Amino acid sequence: MNPEILDSIKDKPAVMVGVSGGADSMALVHMLCHWSSLADGPEIHAITVDHGLRAEAAEEAKLVKKILKEFPKSKHVTLRWEGEKPDTRVQELARQKRYQLMIDYGTAHNIDTLLVAHHQDDQAETFLIRLAKGSGLDGLSCMIPQQKLAGEMTLMRPLLDYGHQSLVDYCKEKEIEWVEDPSNRNEYYLRPRLRKSRKVLESEGLTSKRLATTAARLARAREALEQITDACYGAYVDVEEESLRCDYGAWKKQSEEIRVRLIIKMIAVLRADAEYAPRMERVEALCCDLYAEDQFRGRTLAGLKFSLSKDAKDIVIEYEG
Repeated sequence: MNPEILDSIKDKPAVMVGVSGGADSMALVHMLCHWSSLADGPEIHAITVDHGLRAEAAEEAKLVKKILKEFPKSKHVTLRWEGEKPDTRVQELARQKRYQLMIDYGTAHNIDTLLVAHHQDDQAETFLIRLAKGSGLDGLSCMIPQQKLAGEMTLMRPLLDYGHQSLVDYCKEKEIEWVEDPSNRNEYYLRPRLRKSRKVLESEGLTSKRLATTAARLARAREALEQITDACYGAYVDVEEESLRCDYGAWKKQSEEIRVRLIIKMIAVLRADAEYAPRMERVEALCCDLYAEDQFRGRTLAGLKFSLSKDAKDIVIEYEG
């Protein structure tokens, strides 16, 4: 497992681990429980979410609970998604509900860390999905080892350097039972369809390891760009009561990438409550119009109004209406 992650959680009283019952999550919770036992680390709250989408899910949760009774320092909890289920976007909404249930549980039990079993093959699939959707550098950076969730919760992924097969082999070696979710083979969903094409991709050199390496390199580039953007924000942006002002001349001197990122950051500051960021194409079009000073007559985006000050020295961003 990622040693930096283990070091960061060693002194915590408790952490959560998402456990679906599959080989990946069963390997992770086993590793964590035995590491914590030897290192006098945190109590491991193993969280299984029953989405109520499959009749057998409740029995699978009971099986996971039974298996985990043999793991040291573990406490198993089953959370349930109650109420009616959607007819469309089922996997997306189930994922959102799963994380919300676990965040709520963590908040109620003073736990601020959630570990999940995303691995190298997940990273490769995420890269391909986002590539197909036309994502830019940030999207193709894919999953990172640590990220902030809602509130004080931190999400950690200690298995990004592990392939799925190595985790299956671990479970076999340790004689750990696991369950298979049939939705992982249902070609109605995108990820199973991608898995079916893996042999063709790998024969052309697009292995999970290579795709994950590419994603990691892009993440490194993204981090550098974010540092430059943060520095520009601190140097050129003035925060007023309900608006922002950015030095227009300084903004125009930046590279196109930094100009776009600076606008995105300012939108995020004023619209911190927004569920989704505006589409990249709309931000790029706004930046293109802004750069052409003589032609810019003001624009709105994401509930914000963009204009130039009367002396054209500042970009002014304020709430619309």
